[in-house]
Amino acid sequence: MIIEYKNYVMKQTSNNRFDLQEKITRTKKGTEENYEALNDLAYDVRLEYAIKLIVFEELRKREETVTLKEYLREFKKEKEELLNVINV
Repeated sequence: MIIEYKNYVMKQTSNNRFDLQEKITRTKKGTEENYEALNDLAYDVRLEYAIKLIVFEELRKREETVTLKEYLREFKKEKEELLNVINV
């Protein structure tokens, strides 16, 4: 089974685990043509851990300075948003 959320792809492996990848845009050298590729983030992880990694990646992309309390609040908010989308 393959699960997609935003620009992330979770591919099911054996024992109900997942490989987590992120869709990225790369540019071919010489032609400057853009193409989509997959960047490996984690191998053979449980679904719960893959969800945590997605939340961490989404927060990592933000370039701002925050307190630990604000970070934890944003982590919780981002995780709730993801869980609402998949209705778990």
